[in-house]
Amino acid sequence: MNVSTILLAATILSLSAVNSVKDLNDPIRYVDKSQSYFIGIKDNVYRMGTAIAAIKDPNEDMPQFSGNVENCSSQKFACRSIAYLKFILPHDRKASATYDVGARITIRQLTNGGVHASAICQRVSPLGCASRTDGGGPVVTYQYEVNGLGVLTMIKVQHWDDQKVLVAQENLLLVSRHGLKLD
Repeated sequence: MNVSTILLAATILSLSAVNSVKDLNDPIRYVDKSQSYFIGIKDNVYRMGTAIAAIKDPNEDMPQFSGNVENCSSQKFACRSIAYLKFILPHDRKASATYDVGARITIRQLTNGGVHASAICQRVSPLGCASRTDGGGPVVTYQYEVNGLGVLTMIKVQHWDDQKVLVAQENLLLVSRHGLKLD
């Protein structure tokens, strides 16, 4: 690889990197301001991770990544997937529901017409959450809330180690005018 190719690749990557959550300008933005963690969505493409300026460990090998927001809807559920996170909403808006494809998600209706969901991801694979055969604890758990209009408003993600000890947590709130619509 020649020097000009390396410089071109570095320039392209630096243009898409988020240096500070204040620089995040995607139309849909979820941000944990205390940790500079974010999810930004533009045209069905997400960016997710820690802002470069907030990285404490220079050896962190993948502080930010991106991909497509997938539509994983079925006859029973509206569904969007961002990396290993699946956000579902029952089409019939029942008081409670359970989803068990990859992540195990339990939904309950809120008094304001929205829903609160709790999810368990036993193992993260290239295709998202998958079950574990060793009987170990979850790698990721997360909660989210959807308002009465079907818009994702809050995401709380917890990361666990093999000893079932919480090692990291992000509390993401919708900070943009528009949010990810599930239905």
